[in-house]
Amino acid sequence: MGLSKSSTALALACASACATAPPPHPRPPVVLTADHFVGTIHTGALADPAPADRGEPWWFELRLAYTESAPPEASEPVSALARQVFVESGDEPLRSRSQLALGVLRAPDSGLRTAAPAPEGPEGSLARVEPVWTGTTTAWRATRDGGTEDPPRASWASLELEVTRPADPEAPPELALVLESDSAVREHLVLDAPPGSAGPALLLFLPAARTRSPSGGFLLELARVEAPAGASADESIERASASLERSTARAREGTGGLTREEGFHFESSSALRALEDRSLHRSALAFLAQATGANLTGELAIVAGEPALESYLDSLSQRVRDADLDASESEALGWKLESVACAWLAARSADEQHPLEPELRALLLVHAGELARFPDLLGETVGECDSLAGFANRLLDENRIFLEDADPSARLRAFEWLRARGAAPEGFDPLAPLPERRAALDRAREEEAEGQDPGAGGGR
Repeated sequence: MGLSKSSTALALACASACATAPPPHPRPPVVLTADHFVGTIHTGALADPAPADRGEPWWFELRLAYTESAPPEASEPVSALARQVFVESGDEPLRSRSQLALGVLRAPDSGLRTAAPAPEGPEGSLARVEPVWTGTTTAWRATRDGGTEDPPRASWASLELEVTRPADPEAPPELALVLESDSAVREHLVLDAPPGSAGPALLLFLPAARTRSPSGGFLLELARVEAPAGASADESIERASASLERSTARAREGTGGLTREEGFHFESSSALRALEDRSLHRSALAFLAQATGANLTGELAIVAGEPALESYLDSLSQRVRDADLDASESEALGWKLESVACAWLAARSADEQHPLEPELRALLLVHAGELARFPDLLGETVGECDSLAGFANRLLDENRIFLEDADPSARLRAFEWLRARGAAPEGFDPLAPLPERRAALDRAREEEAEGQDPGAGGGR
């Protein structure tokens, strides 16, 4: 059967177009996938099911491209962003620095859209937009593709960039870079998110030399973006929801991540052992404080000089010598860290022969308010408490007592400390005449009593 004139014309047009079309680009030397799980960058995948109503997700785009050399502004090592480096296998669970991230650089104030090769370049770039819900983590995984021509060489065989959305809508996302070697050693780098009011962008250069590009490597950019339009968003949400269900099922079968409690004990046990290593004790203490809500201890780990930090750790070791810290729950461990830190600072404040360093005295004043100026009373208060919540309430009560102090400067300092925490009595002026101050305090006490009375305000 012969071809019609129209069929012949269509075939000729197709042949002409194919002859003039540019040849297909070689595939990028990496494979990019994504996964989702319930949990955080600290806990890993949990067996908890995802909430049925997860609300509106945040959307992030990860773009990946191979470039001939690092961008000129990529000069800050990623270790400057890493707060902790965990190793998921071997006998060294916590490291002071990464071994697989050597040479990885952060490029500030730039984007892959301008720094990476254009789509017309040798291999273009890969991009993947995924949702992140509160209490969940999205992990983009890139694996080096050894089947490409002139495959890249690097210390890592695959990488993951994990993003957790915290419960606080004003807080930045939590980030982690996970690198895995050819021998299946995985390093988990917990990163400080770069600042950014609209959702931080992160641009990294990961060296991966090739024969024709000895200075080449991968550019990886994470940016918060608007929700995809139309059916694309629905498809992404459906795919991500199915991924959450699969990760939960794997966790329940014991093949996924740890439960929240198991994850905490695993990480805290590793960090507790690292407190004995001088090269690791500062980062280990900062991690433990952050994980347990011991805020004063966390700041102490950051600002204390090395002699002061070692003195605190010695005091901690003596105070908890007979306690099994590995078995402690998060809140209990947090209180042990915080109570020792506060008692140690109070004792140092009372030592006139060895005055407390100005930065540590300021730290104590920020956290304890006017009570910090009375070290003996502060030490007694710590000894009478048995939890972080109980201690926080006692600090509020003690500073409210100072509102009745005869010294106006003491009243003013206590009032400002309480006001910063939203706990100052309404209508109270620390410099007003005594009758006005007493009247404001009496009104505050009456309102507090009415709020605690179940029958206050009438029945339903």
